[in-house]
Amino acid sequence: MLANAGVNGNGGTVLDSTWPKLNGLERLCGIDAEALRILPFFAFEVADWDSNRKRVLRDLIDARLGPVVVVRSCAALEDANQNEPPGFFDSVLGVNTTASTELEKAIDRVCQSYLRRTDHNRLRHKVIVQTQLLRPKMSGVCSVSEDENAYLEVEYDDRCGRTDAVTSGMDVQRVHLSRCHVEMPVFWRKLRDAMALISENFAAPFFVEFAFDDAGALHVFQVRADRRPLLSAEGLTPSCHQMELAAASIESNGPLSVMADWNPMEMLGRDPKPLDVSLYDELLMSGAWADGRVSLGWHKPDMRQLTVELGGQPYVRLRESFRTLLPRGLPVGLVNALLEDRMKLLGSAPELHDKVEFRIMWSASPIDEETTRAHLLDRGFDVDGVNRLFVALKRVTRDTIREAGEHLRADRAGMSDLRLARRRLAKLGAEAPPHKVSSEIKAALEMCRTKGTIPFSRQARIAFTFRFIVNQLVEQGALHADAVQEWEAGLNTIAGKLAHDLAKLEEGTLQRRTFDRRYGHLRPRTYSLESLRYDEQPKIAGPPSLRSRGTPTAAPYSVCLPSWLKTIGVKLSQPEFWEIAADAYRGREELKFGFTALLSDILQTLAKVAEWTGLDRRQLRALRISRILNLMDAADNWHSFANGVDAAIQVLPPPTKWHLPDIILDKNDLYVVRELEPRPTFIGANLSQGPLQVVTGDGPLDTELNGVVVAIEAPDPGFDWIFAQPLAGLISAYGGEFSHMGVRCAEFRIPAALGCGARLFDSIAGSEKITIDAGHGEIWNEVGRLFP
Repeated sequence: MLANAGVNGNGGTVLDSTWPKLNGLERLCGIDAEALRILPFFAFEVADWDSNRKRVLRDLIDARLGPVVVVRSCAALEDANQNEPPGFFDSVLGVNTTASTELEKAIDRVCQSYLRRTDHNRLRHKVIVQTQLLRPKMSGVCSVSEDENAYLEVEYDDRCGRTDAVTSGMDVQRVHLSRCHVEMPVFWRKLRDAMALISENFAAPFFVEFAFDDAGALHVFQVRADRRPLLSAEGLTPSCHQMELAAASIESNGPLSVMADWNPMEMLGRDPKPLDVSLYDELLMSGAWADGRVSLGWHKPDMRQLTVELGGQPYVRLRESFRTLLPRGLPVGLVNALLEDRMKLLGSAPELHDKVEFRIMWSASPIDEETTRAHLLDRGFDVDGVNRLFVALKRVTRDTIREAGEHLRADRAGMSDLRLARRRLAKLGAEAPPHKVSSEIKAALEMCRTKGTIPFSRQARIAFTFRFIVNQLVEQGALHADAVQEWEAGLNTIAGKLAHDLAKLEEGTLQRRTFDRRYGHLRPRTYSLESLRYDEQPKIAGPPSLRSRGTPTAAPYSVCLPSWLKTIGVKLSQPEFWEIAADAYRGREELKFGFTALLSDILQTLAKVAEWTGLDRRQLRALRISRILNLMDAADNWHSFANGVDAAIQVLPPPTKWHLPDIILDKNDLYVVRELEPRPTFIGANLSQGPLQVVTGDGPLDTELNGVVVAIEAPDPGFDWIFAQPLAGLISAYGGEFSHMGVRCAEFRIPAALGCGARLFDSIAGSEKITIDAGHGEIWNEVGRLFP
């Protein structure tokens, strides 16, 4: 019996598809042994075991499979029935061959598991006994699709030293591998090349169970058919040429992140359309983001364009972001050294990419200067460079605090121009020629930028300055976190007013037209033309009873705040400091509310154009704003405009299914796409639980949310209607502690887990009941703990 080749108990080579698992092992043995290895195995029929187990045990000993084996199921037509998932029949690992009783029990257990099949016939089944790979370096399961260019999806474990980490349901990691023949880390290259060889011998789609040993050799345990239902095609896999172009873009613009700084993923979601992205770019990312900061004394960017698109998804240029998160006035050499150092720091902890303003860069002068000094000196900076940085940070912090009120008054004054632009758009009707509508939209966009997003950028930076100071005081133990929570709960931002008015609307003391005049422009997914506004919704769910507004609380007290303010040159009492901070928080929300109102009206004008021309909103959303306006300028009438839109859509390239990481440090991250370990930001300190309700914003806003945990993938300002109801908690895939939802949850005292990442969020979204233990940083569902 040739155990290395894989034979059955009768000495005949198994090629029959009756036993897919054994047949697959036989076929794998014929593949290049340098590319992958098949551990020695011995197969026998259950009938032989029932009739003469002593002979089978003797044959097993003669096969010399080693001291430790795995006894594997090999039922007739195993893995062929969709109702029998992987693991339906037993396999037993770690069986000692020197103990015949242990080996017998393991074989009996596998044989007994075949009884789970209702139409079982035990005489048709087999058992495989195979050498077990001990202490693997890495093990996992690789999914190979029918599309020969599609990514390889790999779930793997490189920590627990087991070969069944994935199949046993343990918490594992995931990576998507490009099949393009580029250099990649050796394990992934070997796996990719082995999958290409296996694909020549097995019909896709299929799964491959594998492991790497200490010497780096790849072992394949099994190939089994992937019998999951086929998903509808969402687009073409990017070609290797497209990947090369994207890699070149990364080399020119990287490192990149979807959540750093202005967090486009939070605002646009995982599947933004060209109109969404182009509006976000036009209003914020093409310079407005920087203008507000520069006006406060932060460093100028080298490039005004903050984002670059990959596969239709906007990414933030981290180098430009970090440059503007440094104070103005530093020597060029020190700026460049700080940028390189901060990039290295982020590279060592990429999960912090959505927390750069607080964990990587400085949004104000540090409270604990000595700890920061020691940190920078330890990283190679000299005393002079550190002192220069501190002087510049003190200056920009001092000036920001001193001038915050003046900036807010000036920025609020500009909001009247936003309201004027809204009235001009509202007057447009179907009789207006296309070029007139285009002209008004262009003027509205410019007004939205100059009087909306630039001031908002300024107010956001001021608010981040105060948030950084507050965080530092709490971390230093100079301020109690519960005092800060009480203070935030009494801020009464625009969301608090909305919730109060929605309660009045619900009880009938506020008319709907008054509510719509104040809040009707809001829409879940702020940049999406397909998302209906509040004033387009027949009903918006309100609270069961009128809720009281938050009561402003006394300013928190910090023992070291007065002395720190004195060191940076600010003469303020503690109450005065907290009053300015509260205005900064509220000002950020007011300016956001103001510019998004005009943005919403711009989108509503495009929605009216769709009605006038018989187009669908989805059609317009497929084009960039510049393309739409150019078509309007070139059209003699709305009929010719509609024809132009149809023609433009006809020549659009087909959609492409990219797998892109949230953070890209170099071009290799494009070919080996790793999922970051999630590090959610928890808001509050309480434990809460309730049934889970996923809110997408695609449907009506009349869902009752009393006592539920709400899950929103990318929660932007348009989701504020949910806060009128007594939620048990909130979970998001994207967003941080000072994101829009972070501020809202603090104000409404809602325990939250924000920025869970796509994979953890998807696991949560499939749950029935969720528990958020914000105090201990844990998330549970009805089955068990999901995080950490």
